[in-house]
Amino acid sequence: MTREYTPRETRWVTEYVLAHWASAELAGYVSYQVPLGPLAQGATQRAAPRADCIIYLAHKVVIIEADTENITSALGQLLYYDYLFPLTPGNVDRNKPRDLTLLLLDMPDTYFRAFSTKYNIDIDTWAPPWLLEYVRERGQKRGTI
Repeated sequence: MTREYTPRETRWVTEYVLAHWASAELAGYVSYQVPLGPLAQGATQRAAPRADCIIYLAHKVVIIEADTENITSALGQLLYYDYLFPLTPGNVDRNKPRDLTLLLLDMPDTYFRAFSTKYNIDIDTWAPPWLLEYVRERGQKRGTI
């Protein structure tokens, strides 16, 4: 089951890409909320799993998944997207090497990092002030801060 993305997550990933990827590297293109994998018979495009961002470079493809809460789920999604990427119909980049990046607010614990390293997943932590404010307010509403 895929989850609906929020404009907030897309904004976060967009700002991250603009802040961390040199414009020269983006000579290819960047796509957000990218549907992946073949669709089951009778399914609509809306049902396809969606990567938060894919950066198509001349020599490789970077798949980015971002999450503010359920990082374990995001890690699993990223592995699944890596599997689906070459199976996506019409994908001319299916044979390019892929880098996987998990974008988080904070660096996770040692075991999570070790697991990520084992599966060649880069972890990057970055958050603009507006997102940190949102997370703080959400925590207050939930009583977790």
